[in-house]
This record gives sequence, structure tokens and C-alpha cells, in this order.
Amino acid sequence: MGMSVNYLLLAVLGRLLAVLPEFFPAALARFFGWLVYVLPIRRAVLLANLHHAFPERPEAWRRKIALESCRRMVEMGLFVLASPYFSEKRIRKMFRADKSLSEGPAKIDRPGVPAVMLVPHFSLMESLTLIRVVYPELPRDMEVGVFYRPFGNASLERWVKRTRERFGLRLLSRKEGFGEANEILRQNGRVAVLFDQHPGNPGALSVFLNRLVLTSELAGLFAEKHGATSIAFYTERTGFWRGVMKSELVCDEPRAEAVTTRANAWLEEKMRGDDNLCADWLWAHKRWKVNDEPRRRFCVRARRDVLAENLRSLGLAAAPRNERFWIRLPEEIAAAESAFPLVARLRAARFDAEITFLAEENVAAAARESGLAERVLVLPRDGRRAFFRRLREEYPDTLILLTESAAADREGKLTGVPQRMGMARAGEKRPDLTCCWTIPAELSAKEISSAQRWEAWWEAWGLPKI
Repeated sequence: MGMSVNYLLLAVLGRLLAVLPEFFPAALARFFGWLVYVLPIRRAVLLANLHHAFPERPEAWRRKIALESCRRMVEMGLFVLASPYFSEKRIRKMFRADKSLSEGPAKIDRPGVPAVMLVPHFSLMESLTLIRVVYPELPRDMEVGVFYRPFGNASLERWVKRTRERFGLRLLSRKEGFGEANEILRQNGRVAVLFDQHPGNPGALSVFLNRLVLTSELAGLFAEKHGATSIAFYTERTGFWRGVMKSELVCDEPRAEAVTTRANAWLEEKMRGDDNLCADWLWAHKRWKVNDEPRRRFCVRARRDVLAENLRSLGLAAAPRNERFWIRLPEEIAAAESAFPLVARLRAARFDAEITFLAEENVAAAARESGLAERVLVLPRDGRRAFFRRLREEYPDTLILLTESAAADREGKLTGVPQRMGMARAGEKRPDLTCCWTIPAELSAKEISSAQRWEAWWEAWGLPKI
């Protein structure tokens, strides 16, 4: 019964949105988009992502892009519900085919050649299911399969399949659809894959927007297996539920590593050169999560790696240091200096780390002389609360506290760092930290130095042993 209710609810909502005057769903998108934007946690993710990607742009520009991205995210959700109930006549008024679909190297209906279509996470990506209406020249015998994430709820799954396949596309399950996709490509058809960052452990380590990321290799693997051309397919938004469908050649070299790296470069170039496309991407997602869990935070590891080729294609000698690690040093010079060898190991293991030392005035000179940090922030004697609040605008990723004071913990929380790390003895509480390592009993003895405890803690959280 519950499954039927779900199906009925989706159908009623979709039909209602489809028949309402368009200004109404547009107003909903603007209001709920604004609501998403003002939620503190989501807003922090949005602005941090944009600050890492575009540190040279004004904060006002980044906030404008973030707000528009939230509005378009809601617009996308409403489109998912309403578009199955649009007539073909209405669809043709809303969308048009760019000449790139029928001409040039990215011609999508080229006969006798299999093609993988990489779909970026833009707001109107669901319009791909309408391609046969917008571009009727696509041959009926050229099958198009689209990967999607299946639902556990049977009624939701039935609704998605029924509405998305009504114009002749075939939905391919991410769990079971690989055989079908291979068969489509063997018959010189088209397989569309969401070109995603941070797909999980199967992703390949690469660089995107000047930062390490895990990128889906699925499109590249299909291209390599079948000698397929790799084409980016996207709808450039021209208004609310309006757009132009376009295709561009990403890579004609059917090699997985080449497809993955060039696709990242293609998407980055698009967003850097066009504010409309930049705002159209879903910035609210946490995409740059390379070893972000505490137990692996102090290293960079991935099952797959296309980094060497990626860096060569970008003309870089090394990975960019754009993962912001801030380290609060102890108040005593000797204690701070005992931490420097560990920081040197962290720089080597976490080769994308941009390190900032937070240091008391008496420790700052030694911190600078170590040469281990991109910069040293000297903590003021007065006005500390305001000082730490201002640091929110720099969007650090991780704060490591080598101090054990409640005051330092509270000050760290004021910075808004999403990951605040420290260590504590058994039974001790540090509520202002997000991640706390418990010191084992054998390391609690007085004769064990703080540096030895730090080393055990960092190695437990991924720092390679020496």
C-alpha cells in the first residue's frame, strides 16, 4: 500500500507542477534555493568549495554563484517531478538542439561509431531523457542507454523507469546495467554516464579545480573497452526550465586515463570561462573528499591513480597544495620544535596539504624558520574571539590542535573549521573538537613525551611509519 501511495504522490505532484503557470515553480525554486543557501552547514560547504576553486575572485562573486547554484538545484528537483508530464510540443518550446549535435567531431548520431556521453552535474542534466523529442534526427535504431542510481522502493523505481523511458531511452542500473551498456556499445549505440567527482572508492585520484579529487572512471573504461569516442553532453540553461542541448568532443583517444583527465580539464575550463555554467554546477555537494575520514586523514591513498598523466596535461610538476591544514602549535618553543619533524612527515604524506601554523608570539619565529608552513598566523594577545571569527572567511579544512586547553578548543571552534582534531586521555572530554584520538594506556605514563603521543596519534590516523 505504501508503495502505491508513493507512486501516486509523485504523479500528483508532477502533474500539478506541470500544469501550474511557470512563474509558480520558478518562485518555489527561488525561495527554497535561498532557504538552502542560508542554512549554516550547507552554506559553509558551498562557500568553502568556491573559495578553494576561485580564491582570486571576490567574496561577493562567490556568494552570488553559491546562491544561484542553490536555486538551480531546487529547479532541477522540480524539473525531475514535472518533466515526465510535459507534452512533446511544450518540450520543443523549452529546449532546442545546438548544431554541435549534428555537425563536427561531437556529432552524436555518427553511424558505425560507438560513443560514451559524459554528462556533467548541471541543473538540467535530466533533459537528456528528452533528447529524441528535441533532436528527432537521432536514428531510432541507435540505442541510447543512461546510467542511473536505482531506488530500493519499488514504487519509486517503477515511477522513475516509466517516466524516464517514455521517449525510447533505456535506463541502466549502476548495480546491474554494465552488461547492457556493453551490448549497446558493441552495436555502436550511445551510453550516457554522469561525469561525477567523488563517486567513492572506485574513483581515480586526479586534479580538478586545483585540488585533489576522486573522479569516476566509468566513462573512460567503457571508451577503452569499445574504442568509443568520448563526448560531453550538456544542456546550457537559458532560463527557468529552458536550455540548449550541446555536445563537445572530450577525447577521441579511447584510453581510460586520457578520458578521465581530459574530462576534468574540459569541465574546469567550462566553469572558469562562463559564470552561467559555473552557477549551474551543484556546488552544495562535498566533492573534494580525498581521505577526509580521521583514520586516513594524514595521508593520500587511492585504489586508482591517474595523477601523473593529469599533472602532465596541466603542465604541473606537482599536485597543488590546496587542502588547508591548520596546526595550532604549543605555547612553549621546545614543545613546538619537537612537533616539526612530524609536520615534515605530514607534508610528504599529505602532498596536497597547504599548512598554516597558528602560533603564540614567542613561538612564531621558530615556526617561520622551520620552513614547513606556507604561512604563520601570530595569535594576538587581545581580541582573540574576533580574530578567530575572522578566520572563518579563509575556509580551512582541518585544524590540528597540539594544545590541550579548553580555551584553545573553543577558539578553534570559532573558526568554523569542519574538522577539528586533538587527543585526550581515557575518560577525558574535549567537546569542542569533532575528532578526538584517545591516548592508549601504555602512552599515558609521565615519562612519555608529548611528541611521542602525537606520533602515535598521527600514525593511527594514516601517517606512514618510518
